[in-house]
Amino acid sequence: MYHLHYWPTIQGRGEFVRLALEAAGAPYIDIARGDEPAGQGMAAMAHYLEDDSVARPPFACPFLVDGKLVISQTAAILLYLGPRLGAGRQERGRPVVDASAATDDCRCGGRGA
Repeated sequence: MYHLHYWPTIQGRGEFVRLALEAAGAPYIDIARGDEPAGQGMAAMAHYLEDDSVARPPFACPFLVDGKLVISQTAAILLYLGPRLGAGRQERGRPVVDASAATDDCRCGGRGA
């Protein structure tokens, strides 16, 4: 099960990841939108961003937790998810994942900035 960490009330960059997960029917939890008594909510997201016990904290939201792996930045998350969601290069969907990653990368300053 993927754990998506992004601000609960804004779509922004996290929406690209949500859309990819939803389109694929992938099991995921939108952590910041969850209940704090269940170990979710803003406190769970803040743990990764602020707690000194996190060896390699993400730079910023959104970030995705897959087991022990923490992936930040929308483009990197989408490129990670693409093959795992069955959107391989020759399969339908991959160009959409790659295009979303490239569009967000350019719009937000991305690699060339």
